[in-house]
This record gives sequence, structure tokens and C-alpha cells, in this order.
Amino acid sequence: MKEGTSRAGKALRAYRLKKGKTQQQLSFDLFSSRELITKMERGERKIGPEVTERIEDPFVALERAGEYAKAFGAMKLDGLAVDLNRTTTYLKTKEELQEALDQLSKTDVTRAPKFVEPHEIQNIDKALQECIDVVTAVHNFVAVVCDEYNLPVTEVWNRHTNKLVARKYVLS
Repeated sequence: MKEGTSRAGKALRAYRLKKGKTQQQLSFDLFSSRELITKMERGERKIGPEVTERIEDPFVALERAGEYAKAFGAMKLDGLAVDLNRTTTYLKTKEELQEALDQLSKTDVTRAPKFVEPHEIQNIDKALQECIDVVTAVHNFVAVVCDEYNLPVTEVWNRHTNKLVARKYVLS
């Protein structure tokens, strides 16, 4: 991992600063060393699950998941055009959901791929892009709401996982 390329490391540093802690103080909380905290913040070491479970910061968890999943997962929206508060993320999530539903209603995936016309592939791709927008919006909404209401993000996700297991959608 190249130095300075870790979004999770930047999120960890932002969390530490938000809590008013030094790297040394955070290392005590995590039963770790200051040097390891430095390396995680710089992107020289990946952030493990024990860190996200212990500090319960939804943005560190979101960025960590994104780094491990590579191109298959959401990341914290942190650009200049983003307003991350619960109302804005709520409204944006509803908007993205509606756009995805609208596009899905125009998309046909019932036919075998070898019988689909090129323009239909474009509709399918557009629907997928809208669905990925939903994933990003929902993940950021969950992170913002967990952060603002002090809800432990790992407990929220664990309850969801337990529900999936109970319904036999996933194996435990």
C-alpha cells in the first residue's frame, strides 16, 4: 500500500482528531503502539477489523470496507460538493432510490444475454450505475446517522447479518 493513498487511514486520523486524541492515546485505546497508529494513518498498514470494532466510527468502518473490497463497495463521500448531514443524506438516498427504481422499470434482464440488443445492454448498464449510486448513498446515510445518533455501527450491521442468517439468506 502506497503512503498517502489510504482513505481508511485518513478517516482514522479524522476520527482521532475529532476525539481530541494523540496517536499515543489512541494506541492505548486500541492496545496497540503509536507507531502502528502512524502507519495506519499514513496508509502503510491496513486497518484491521479489531480497530473498527473498538473505536466504533462508521466512517473508518466504511472506508476500511471499501479498501478491502477494492472496486466493490462504497466509500465516504468527502468531495467539495457533498453535504454530509442526516437530512441531506436522507433526501439524497430517497432521490437515488427513486432514480434506480425508475431505471430498473425500463430495464429487461429476463432474456438470455446472447439475445439482448446493444441498446438494451446500455439500459442494463445504466440501471447498474443507478443501483451502485444507491449503495453509495445508503452506506453514507447509515454512517452519518450512526455517527450523529451515536449508534454503534458494528451492532447495526451485526443485527442485519443476524437477520439474514435467521432468514437463511446467508450461512453463518
